[in-house]
Amino acid sequence: MTRFFTTASALGVSAVLAGCASAPNFPINPEPGPPPLPVQAYPDLDGPYSQGAPRAVPTQRIQSGVLPPPGPREPAPTAVALPPIAEPPPAYVPEPPALPPALPPAPKPAPRPQASGKVTTDAPPPVKVEKGDTLIGISRKTGVLVAVLARTNDLKEPYTVRPGQTIKLPAKRYYTVLPGDTLYAVARRFTVEAAALAEFNEITLSSSIRAGQKIYLPADAKDKGPPPIPKPAPVIAPPPRPQVAAAPPIVPPPPRAPTPGPEPEPEPEPAPPTPRAPIPYRATNPTPQQPQTLPAPRPATPEASAPPSESQITAAGRGKFVWPVRGDVLSRFGPTGGGQRNDGVNIAARPSEPVRAAAQGEVVYAGNQVPGFGNLVLIKHSGGWVTAYAHLAKIDVKMRQAIAQGQAIGEAGQTGTVDQPQLHFEVRYAPSPQDKARPVDPMLVLPR
Repeated sequence: MTRFFTTASALGVSAVLAGCASAPNFPINPEPGPPPLPVQAYPDLDGPYSQGAPRAVPTQRIQSGVLPPPGPREPAPTAVALPPIAEPPPAYVPEPPALPPALPPAPKPAPRPQASGKVTTDAPPPVKVEKGDTLIGISRKTGVLVAVLARTNDLKEPYTVRPGQTIKLPAKRYYTVLPGDTLYAVARRFTVEAAALAEFNEITLSSSIRAGQKIYLPADAKDKGPPPIPKPAPVIAPPPRPQVAAAPPIVPPPPRAPTPGPEPEPEPEPAPPTPRAPIPYRATNPTPQQPQTLPAPRPATPEASAPPSESQITAAGRGKFVWPVRGDVLSRFGPTGGGQRNDGVNIAARPSEPVRAAAQGEVVYAGNQVPGFGNLVLIKHSGGWVTAYAHLAKIDVKMRQAIAQGQAIGEAGQTGTVDQPQLHFEVRYAPSPQDKARPVDPMLVLPR
């Protein structure tokens, strides 16, 4: 039985292969065959779709053939042409209002250079020598040092003068201060040091000079003349403003054609607002306005204290001092010409005559280290006063020693740069401890 099945199967496979080799290519129209088989049920088949139900088996053979050619296509819907959209016009730029032509700025006045004031020479009248006059006596009358008189008049030692002779006094030059001038600018114009110019006029470098003040010039001052006035800068007119062209008028765009479509549904009307309940009025106490207070005025800034006047110095030193020696005044206080100045008085004295303290105080210096003054003693007094005693032949006190008024502190002599026995006496005063002691005229505080 098995062998028969194997042989029959081999024969069937060979027949199928032979039929395929001689069969024509598809598509073909096969010859009519036997009638179709009826549909049979195979209840013994297993599978997920069987479940014991009969399966359909085709009763006719499937025939192949040539597909018919495709029919004509339906024409595509024609698009609706829309009208062209006009280009919007350019944005409108409003024309700015016309501006008036710009006026050129007013020229500024050229600044006045400093120290451009005038120099005045104050020449005192000459002195005519009378019978019995000497050069020392003329020096006492005029307050000019003997050496300065001799140099101004080309006199040689022993400085002999004769009646009828004319003695010229040294001229004094001063500069009148203008608004805006400074001490440094005046010093630059006259080629002198600012410190020397300040000392010559008994002021400090930090002192401010005022308009109309006289600045005395030393004898060696050379006037370079006022500085040149700077030329004002040329005024350049601004360029004209460009004119802006007027913008074209606005042309509204044409209306666009409505696009066909469903009509929009009308929007529902908004519901009326719900009335709010009235808020009951509640009385409140208003906050009282705070009174405005003006700020307290600022205290005025104290200006620099001015030096005391002669009347103030006289009142402060009245009855405080006595004469250190008795004799003729050889040279008085103040400028002496030729760039020199006397900060005190020179009193003629006999050799070895006692020199007494002008007031009670304390010795703050005793020595000969200051050039030109020889043996020198400085005494400090209460109230900001200081006295100086120079050209002493002998010193009888020492540093830190308390001195009573009228006590002998040394002997008059001729030490230093003097040509005869005398005492150089100075008085200096400072209104407060912060101020610098300034020389004052001893004749203001000494008894008459």
